[in-house]
Amino acid sequence: MEMALNSDTNYQSLNEGNPFKKESEDFNIQDHDDTPGDSGIMIHMVPETNKARWNHIEDLDSFFTRMYNYHQKHGFSVIALDEIFQLCKFAFVVWLLTFTIYCINYQVLFGDSPPPSNHTKVTLRDVVIPTRQCIANFNAFTYLLFLLAILYFVVHFLRVVSLITQYMDMKKFYQTALHIDEKEIDNTTWHEVKMKIREVQSEQHMCIDKEQLTELDIYHRILRFKNYMVALMNKNLLPVKFNIPLLGEYVTLSRGLLFNIHFILFSKLKRISFIGSISIFMRFSTDRAI
Repeated sequence: MEMALNSDTNYQSLNEGNPFKKESEDFNIQDHDDTPGDSGIMIHMVPETNKARWNHIEDLDSFFTRMYNYHQKHGFSVIALDEIFQLCKFAFVVWLLTFTIYCINYQVLFGDSPPPSNHTKVTLRDVVIPTRQCIANFNAFTYLLFLLAILYFVVHFLRVVSLITQYMDMKKFYQTALHIDEKEIDNTTWHEVKMKIREVQSEQHMCIDKEQLTELDIYHRILRFKNYMVALMNKNLLPVKFNIPLLGEYVTLSRGLLFNIHFILFSKLKRISFIGSISIFMRFSTDRAI
């Protein structure tokens, strides 16, 4: 009798009377509908690198000086072309001096000897010496001058590459932080640039010493080296006065002395290294590609 009762017993699932099951299913359906993967939309999370890029700048003096020069020299294109043309001018001067000294037959040019072609009129072919003969006329002193010129050209070339990469970075700063395109440089006053710099300081904190920058702070950064040099001159700490016999006192300040003072007191080796310039160039290229 008991076995018959047990066989007729029906069991009912608890899920049928569970009030939370329906809510859970509705929530799963709603969450599934909100999933962007099934809707065909891809979401890319891009970090805000522009805001973090210009904060806590290490060398504000050089940065503000380049910023001022970028504005006064009318943008990146003018600065880059000027530096490249300076290199081309130096190479042209070296070639012109070499050509005029070793590759021109001045005796034929001034009529001291007849031209090799036996013409009554002197032509360029009669005056210009062939290239092989010009090279054969070089001596040891000429090769030494060529070596010095090549060394100067290489150093100047590395300097130009460094400046161009730095001003590429400055161009990026003007476009992303100050919102000033290169075409608008000539129509933007330096006062407007200073106002935008102060706004960027309040947002990104380029200078960690102050919350806000004044115009006087910006000018102090730009003119720090010149003011320091004026103070050294006023205190008579620089050896710029020389007593020349029969001529008296003579004052001179060479560029080499200025470079050494700036290098010792205001520069670091990593700021002028070529590797640092290449890293700036690679960072600019990566940001532009993104």
